[in-house]
Amino acid sequence: MNVTAYEDRTASVVKKAAIIDREIWVFEIDSTCADDIVAAVKYASHYYDVPPELLLKNVYAKNLNAENIDDKNDEIKIRTNKDLYSNTCNAILQAAKTLGVSSQLNFYVFSKNNNPKIPQTELKGALLCGGARSVTTDDHKPKVYIGNNAGTDFIVQRTNFHLATLSP
Repeated sequence: MNVTAYEDRTASVVKKAAIIDREIWVFEIDSTCADDIVAAVKYASHYYDVPPELLLKNVYAKNLNAENIDDKNDEIKIRTNKDLYSNTCNAILQAAKTLGVSSQLNFYVFSKNNNPKIPQTELKGALLCGGARSVTTDDHKPKVYIGNNAGTDFIVQRTNFHLATLSP
């Protein structure tokens, strides 16, 4: 893997970034913090020389999960993850406003139907609560790789594909 440090001081928040295999990767981004999203989008916008709107038009997430929560208490787990999805939608909308993006945004979410951390009905409600105009689920369930954070183990599994439509 080819890794090159990348620095861009145009964002209001300075983040660590690197060029990895001709892609820009921005690290330590809190998806619930609009300033972090703005910084990542600005880095990528300058690197690829494209407008921020092109980068925010379609945002993808796979199983966002809150960290450091009591995994034995399902109610706390679900409530915390609902807040995570709601706050992420809200942060995307705020970042779009900051960047002057006014077109429709698509926030796509891959999530298992039986995800114990946030069931499908709770996920849809959280996205709507976060500012989504609508949430739809594709009838086709794509196969995706599900793996650990170390990248050492994975399985192929069918998952739901949700679309939350956002309007800044």
